[in-house]
Amino acid sequence: MEMVKRVGIAGVLLSLLLAGCRREDEGGAVLGVRSQGPAVPKSAYFTQTEDGWRIAVQRYTRSEGPAYAQPVILSGGALTSHFIFDVDPQHSLAQELARAGFDVWTFDIRGTGDSQSPKVSDIFGWTFSIDHFIKYDAPAVVQFVRQMTGALQVNWVGHGVGATMMFGYLERRDPAHVRNAVSIGGAGMVSDEDSLKSGLADFLFQIGTILLPLIPPNMPLPMKWAMDKLMGEDPWRWMGIATGLDSSAGRLFWNPEAMNPNQVYQFLRKALPNTSTNVVKQYLRWARDRRCVGNDGYDYTANLRQVTTPLCVLIGVSDQMVTPADSQFVYQRVSSTDKVYKVCGKATGHTVDFGHVDMLVGTKARAEVYQHVLDFLIPRSTSR
Repeated sequence: MEMVKRVGIAGVLLSLLLAGCRREDEGGAVLGVRSQGPAVPKSAYFTQTEDGWRIAVQRYTRSEGPAYAQPVILSGGALTSHFIFDVDPQHSLAQELARAGFDVWTFDIRGTGDSQSPKVSDIFGWTFSIDHFIKYDAPAVVQFVRQMTGALQVNWVGHGVGATMMFGYLERRDPAHVRNAVSIGGAGMVSDEDSLKSGLADFLFQIGTILLPLIPPNMPLPMKWAMDKLMGEDPWRWMGIATGLDSSAGRLFWNPEAMNPNQVYQFLRKALPNTSTNVVKQYLRWARDRRCVGNDGYDYTANLRQVTTPLCVLIGVSDQMVTPADSQFVYQRVSSTDKVYKVCGKATGHTVDFGHVDMLVGTKARAEVYQHVLDFLIPRSTSR
């Protein structure tokens, strides 16, 4: 009976997390923005964390070699795999940075993608939380990339909780290893009431307050498994759910004006992972308490002042997962003397009001968001 209860709650959480999104097609199955160069070769590697987990690492390097001495590490959120940075040829920050001359590395945090993961049937074996991503997974990847490339420093681009990993590394590990940092929709570390002006952000706060005690720990939240079982390989089913999720109901995850059904489909098939209920519990606790505190008591929000690395903060004006107030809070509290803050929306010269996921995989991401990353990293990196 207890098992049924646990699986039932996991199902409810899955439904909440996948509630979803729309955008009218601008022509073609994959919407192009500008002509991109040839595909960049991708290589696969593995490294191991200090606590013994096997982490999948991917490398993108153009055939003529990198033009910059500092490689770029891309870290995704707790509810995505590395494919959030390489969802299809038209929407790949990894390939875009590689074509610009960077040696680019992505990775899958434990439990996602090709990294070590418990079986979904092991319903009590999913013991990890966001703390493990910050304290073990990210440092293992930084060390591995530095060893593989011989670079003294890396550039780091984090999306969502991937940016929290980045800030955690800069606070608790060795910030000298990171030359430049970019946060794209970086997970909020906010204690301000202003962060709750958004209706959906307030909804997350309410979920964290009411449901947090009811969510069982150490269980799988099998999002990818459930979608694959439900949809199978039937393209009509996938297109149907992608079209349905490409609607105003998906504003928690993306601005429907910046997505189309094909992009939703690509995201669901490639980037959506399984994860642990511990991850969701921790995120909801952060939303409830309006600050990021590790399970070991370390206050990431309070220690933002320790961050001195050159920093670019990019946020979508319509981001409901991480509001502009969240990102402004982070930007104001870091001690970096070289820092840039950009809100991506129509009022700031963009063609759409960007949300969360569409900052990386949306119809205008490559033409508008990727360029901000390049504009920040290129002049601050060392040419070979």
